[in-house]
Amino acid sequence: MADEKKLFVDEFVDIISNYSDTPNVYAKAGAYHILSSCIGRFIEMPDFKVSRPNTWFILSSIPGRMRRSTIIRYVQAVTHHSLLEYYKAYKQLKKMECSDEEIKQRVYSNAIDDGNAPGIADAIIFGNNIGINAFEITCPEIGDLIRKIVNPSSTTVNVDNLLSRLYYGESFSQKLSTRGEGRPRFIPEGQYVTMYSGMQEPEHYLKEGISRQGLLRRIKIIYVKSKDLDMKNWKSPHKKGYKNIWDELKDFANKRVVPLMLDYSKNDLTEVHQTENVNSYIEKKARERDEALIEEETDYNIYQQTQWEYEIKLAVLDAVSNGITTVDMKNIDNIEDFLEKSSCHIKGVIDDLGLSSSQILDEKREQRILDIISKYGFEGATSSNIQTGISSYKKLKLPAKELNEKLIDMFLRNIIFQRITKDSCNREKITWCLNKYKDYKL
Repeated sequence: MADEKKLFVDEFVDIISNYSDTPNVYAKAGAYHILSSCIGRFIEMPDFKVSRPNTWFILSSIPGRMRRSTIIRYVQAVTHHSLLEYYKAYKQLKKMECSDEEIKQRVYSNAIDDGNAPGIADAIIFGNNIGINAFEITCPEIGDLIRKIVNPSSTTVNVDNLLSRLYYGESFSQKLSTRGEGRPRFIPEGQYVTMYSGMQEPEHYLKEGISRQGLLRRIKIIYVKSKDLDMKNWKSPHKKGYKNIWDELKDFANKRVVPLMLDYSKNDLTEVHQTENVNSYIEKKARERDEALIEEETDYNIYQQTQWEYEIKLAVLDAVSNGITTVDMKNIDNIEDFLEKSSCHIKGVIDDLGLSSSQILDEKREQRILDIISKYGFEGATSSNIQTGISSYKKLKLPAKELNEKLIDMFLRNIIFQRITKDSCNREKITWCLNKYKDYKL
């Protein structure tokens, strides 16, 4: 049974973590997406330049292990069931003239899993024709679409303009393809669009200067690396009872989502305001980022300019999840952990986009060397240990001479140090150690 004292986000994460070892930050993003997609459509924030709490998340990682497609399906299950039950209840309350089949059509038209711009536009136009104007883009592999924003193809055009206008709920009337005559798509203003999609590592799709593209500053790319994982919540593929999650997700939707939808939909839009402390907090954060930009005009500091939008959007969603229409500092506190963990790698991503492929490869090689040395603790790793450790990574592999030069370079940069001891045969033994073990005596 659901614990009503739990925060909405925490309860959803607990359900997911019982069945899946997807990264915790992905599950939290999923909970915020559910709030944004199902509840946010009824919410307005009149005190800010961004007036709607629609979030756009992209889960990014290596293929497979992070369960990106799986968590997207779980989140979709909650939004689909919530909408289905909401429409059924709304039909009874408002005596809406709509058949059960038409309700199902509305529910399934809410989710757009198409990864190309014309498909997204056509799905929204179709949705408008059957009476809906709120949508969620839930494509497990949306990287190619993002690539077309930063590197338009010869046949697909205006992708950035389409997505930007959907993000802000503005009208769109342009061609999306240069093939043949190409027909323009017209989408009226007033659409409410959220995103919870996935892609592989950012470097496959993005390029230097993304911070100068307005839309990409407003998409929160949540990048998780393998080293962020631990085995504490590892799940066996053979665990019994996996199918029970679908019933638990439906139960969660019935108890935590549908009642909120019915409550907030009593008005066309429910206004959410905030305390002066929250205003001061958002203003302080925005000012600090402007000062950082004035001090140093880096791509990362440019990217940071619009992050206040997510601070207020997530705080609003946290508030409305508890039936509250005034955001206070408690809501800010509740979102801080997610904001920190969802953004922890973005500076590195942006910085790496400005490097050549050889520089990126060298950074990865250096990190791999440090990981290998770390495993050997205070005794350190021999050059042979390190060579064996990186040889399984074809791109990182180095001849013995070049590896030795790399280790000496890291030593001269004070990243590692050399320990010289004697082995059991009184022969000199040289190992490489992390600096934290410098004062450790064998």
